[in-house]
Order: sequence, then structure tokens, then C-alpha cells
Amino acid sequence: RGPACAPPPAASMDRLRRHLVESEVVSELMLRPPLSEGAKNIAGNPSNAKRRRVKGAAGCGKSFGLAARAGRLAADGKSVLVLSFNVTLAHYLRALATARCKEAGADPTLVTTTNFHNFCSRVVDDAKVAGIEFSETANVHWSEATVAKARQAFEAGFQRKYDAVLVDEGQDFTLDWWNMLRNHVVAEDGEMLLVADPTQDVYDKKAWTDEERMTGAGFSGSWTELSGSYRLPSDLVPMANAFAAKYLNGEHIAGEVPVDRAAISGLSNPTRRRWLNTDRPNELGRLIGREVVRLLAAHPELSPNDVVFLCEKHRDGVDAVHVIEDAGHAVHHIFSENKSEQQRRKQRFWPDAPGVKGCTVHSFKGWETRVLVMGIRADPGSKRLAYVAMTRLKTDSAGGQSFISILNSNLKIAPFQSTFEHWAVPQASMRVG
Repeated sequence: RGPACAPPPAASMDRLRRHLVESEVVSELMLRPPLSEGAKNIAGNPSNAKRRRVKGAAGCGKSFGLAARAGRLAADGKSVLVLSFNVTLAHYLRALATARCKEAGADPTLVTTTNFHNFCSRVVDDAKVAGIEFSETANVHWSEATVAKARQAFEAGFQRKYDAVLVDEGQDFTLDWWNMLRNHVVAEDGEMLLVADPTQDVYDKKAWTDEERMTGAGFSGSWTELSGSYRLPSDLVPMANAFAAKYLNGEHIAGEVPVDRAAISGLSNPTRRRWLNTDRPNELGRLIGREVVRLLAAHPELSPNDVVFLCEKHRDGVDAVHVIEDAGHAVHHIFSENKSEQQRRKQRFWPDAPGVKGCTVHSFKGWETRVLVMGIRADPGSKRLAYVAMTRLKTDSAGGQSFISILNSNLKIAPFQSTFEHWAVPQASMRVG
């Protein structure tokens, strides 16, 4: 606005228009899938608890229940803050919350959805406008400095209150962050909800494993636990459990195929699975790209828009993008060797955008896809990232098959190939194609 503000570039406006158009993925979310009993409990809060904590396996409906809770609170005229750790997950939660607000007849603008550090940055910026001055902390990562400044703002009297604060993927949060939200952000009589899956603790926070420490976090009851997996194809649930039991240390929650799956998400056809081992880790990105190209050539019924590839490292992602684009397919991705460019790409990454989607495992947590190509490295933490990646696969709601291909460069887990490719569940539990 005004003479000092240059018009935005036309390409930026085009991107904005595309984001504002309701995509097919968002349209599917707008159908508001039925909630499982566990998700209904999250959404309804029947005990009217002020502080709740829920943990559950991948695909059990935690995010659906949280979004439905946001919609119900907004229908009562409450202001709601929905937080995640990852930038990209906040985009997905926004779509879920908007759908549930529509269902409840609520004003979606009452629900603020963002990631934790963006929230802290906004607090700091607004506090500066209000005249609050900050002391600088030397030799501290920007993320820690941003949280420290937000805490300074609150302690200096700046207020940013919500009637409810709902945290998704809580295993990525720390107790200090939670307590800052509890002490300064939620209204005095407000509600807080934490949902988590310790099996997906890829940042090794271990924030919620010490009950003695958690006595200061405001929880009065024990964890509510959900185990039924409604998102994952039926044959992938026991396979993912087997992988976690064999290769992951620490707490992990085994998923189950719930008895009410047919009523909630339908029964799934067998997945199309492929596992390739390689002793050339530097080739991993190119191998991932070639597998994406192979899948699209071998299965012309697949749309490139439905295909997602996940990498642990940006350099692998960049290599995969080159291979896929050279084959003539557009790619919407977050990969770059430049940190600033990575952040810009994350801010505008929406997996419902046109083209093959490329993302890191970290940034795709909470999302889902029915066609997945993923890579496994041999780095510390790679096995946990592999578990997180494979549990992003979802049942095809239209009755088709789901596809998952794994390119593995960690030869210590190479024997799992046989389990992965040949696992089967009784046909009685499958939908007949």
C-alpha cells in the first residue's frame, strides 16, 4: 500500500491464486470423513477437562479429532490456536480445521493455525510494535532466540491469549514450550490439548516420557491412548509394527486394524510394494527419481499429482527432482542446497499443488499419500525416519490400490526386504476389487 510499496510480481500473485482455489485434496477433506470413537472422544472432550494428553499410532485419527475439537470450540465462539512444529503440517491442519468448522457451522477465522516458531515470531514482531524492547542472546540458533524473545515479550506484559491451545505432533515439542503456552497464551479458564506419537519422535525430544517432570505441565490424568490405524492400508499396519519392533529403540505404539475400520474408512485392497537395496548411497536420490518415473510409466492410471517422494537429505531430493523433471514431469518440492531457499519452499509447499510432490520426511510428518516412493539412508535416526515415511501411506478412498516403493542404502536392514514384499493379510479382511 502507498507509494513505497512496489506491486508484487505477477508470478507471486499466480501462486497465491492457485493456493486460494479449492484443490481436489482439500475438496476430499471437505467431505469430512467420519470420526472413529477415539477421535470423537478428542473432539467432544466429554469430561470437560482443561488439560488433556492423547497418544496414538500413526493414522489413528489424532489430527482428525484435534481439528474437529477446534471446529466445535469455534462454533461456541471460542478463539483457538492450533500449533505444529513443522511449517508444512500447519497447512494440512488448516484444511482439516476449515472442514470441521464448516461441519459445525463455525467461523473458521476463529481458528489460528501455524507452526510454533512462526507463532513466536509474530508475537515478537507485534510486541516490538507495542514498544517492547528485547535483549539479544549471542551464539544462539535463531529458533531458540525467537522462543526466548517471545518469552521476554510475555514476561514484559505483552498479551496474546486464546480460549484454547491445541498442539499436534506433540512429540516434537518440549516441556518448556508447552509451559510457555500454558502460562502465557491460553486464557485463564481455557483448554489445552496435546496429541503425540512417541514412535515418530524424529527429533529425539523425549519430552513426555518422564511422568515426574510432567507433574509441572498441568496434566491431572494419564494419557489417553489410541491404537487403531484408519489411514494405513490393512496389510501395512502389521508390517510397520514389525519394522518398529525390530529396528526402533525407545517407546513405540503398535497400530492395530480396528474393528470399525470399514465403517470409518473402508477396507483396503492389498498394497503394491517394492523394495530395492543399493550399496551406492550417493546414488540414492537418482534411484528415487528413476523409481518415480518407472511407476508413472508402468501405471498410466496414476496421476503425477498423486505421487509423493520422500528423502532424508536435501541433496538426495535435488538429485531426484532433476531425474523426474528430465523425464518430462513437473515437480512441486521443498529441496534446495540453500537454507533460505529451503524455508521459502516450505512456506509455499502444499501437497495438493499440481505435479509430483517432493519433500523431506521431517516436513511430511502428518501428511498422507496413496503413492509413495521413499529412500532410507544409514545415518543415525534413519530407521525412525523410515518408519515415519512408510506410515504416510494411506488407503485409496476411491477403492484403488496404494503403492509404496522403498530404496534402501542401509544394508543392515536389507533383510527386511523379504518381509516387506511378501507380507500378506487374510483376503477376508480386504475389499474385493
